[in-house]
Amino acid sequence: MSYGDGDSDDELFEKLEAELDQDGTFDYYKSQKIQELHSEIQRRNNLTNNLVFPESERQLLDRVSHSTSKYLVVFVNETFQSSIYLTHALKETIENSDGSYTVYIINAEKSPFLSTKLRIKTLPTIVAFVNGKRMGIKVGLDGLLNDRLDVSTVSPEKLASLCRQFFQGGRHRNEEDEDNNNDKDNDKD
Repeated sequence: MSYGDGDSDDELFEKLEAELDQDGTFDYYKSQKIQELHSEIQRRNNLTNNLVFPESERQLLDRVSHSTSKYLVVFVNETFQSSIYLTHALKETIENSDGSYTVYIINAEKSPFLSTKLRIKTLPTIVAFVNGKRMGIKVGLDGLLNDRLDVSTVSPEKLASLCRQFFQGGRHRNEEDEDNNNDKDNDKD
């Protein structure tokens, strides 16, 4: 198709549009844009539906007591830098997740019963549950940082990997979990 010198800008755009319509270019870009929008909607839905900040221990217990799904309970102190950076990384992890689990982030001071029952001694602590059964625990940020000496480098990718470990059948334990089990053994004596 040739574009004449006498064509106005509008006529040129109409001809170009017709040409692009014929070869399917618009359909490709339209399909690509729809997919991008679908991904963005999924990320927003993940944040809305799968990231919860309970105001109280009662609110948390009400939500998880009848849960038959996968979830993390993350105990934090909102004034600790490590907790702040972990919360930001968890948001990104949830945004990009498949939406198959929920994360509850609660200030440990607002949940004394659970903190005691689960023997939370260090913050932040992540506890994973499937169908109400504890599947694992991650104490602190060791192994989740890109730079071991900088808490601002909490890696969403490493958090996603930890969640896969928790929820795909494998248990994740660390030294603190072993200490808790030893404490339980001592309690039986």
